[in-house]
Amino acid sequence: MCMCNKCWTIGGVLIGLAGIAFLLQDLGKWAFWGLNWYTVLFIISALCCLGTSMCKDCKALRSCK
Repeated sequence: MCMCNKCWTIGGVLIGLAGIAFLLQDLGKWAFWGLNWYTVLFIISALCCLGTSMCKDCKALRSCK
């Protein structure tokens, strides 16, 4: 997958925040919505795909190959 540094950073931050939220849920510090980890992963993946499809830098990277 060709993504620019900005999109990689945004994706990494989203995955990190989801990981922290699930860690807090596992530790019993924060209960939220009752979502499974794989549901959140699919949503984050979809957001990343949508974001990179609209990013001009990512489009430029894909056109070079």
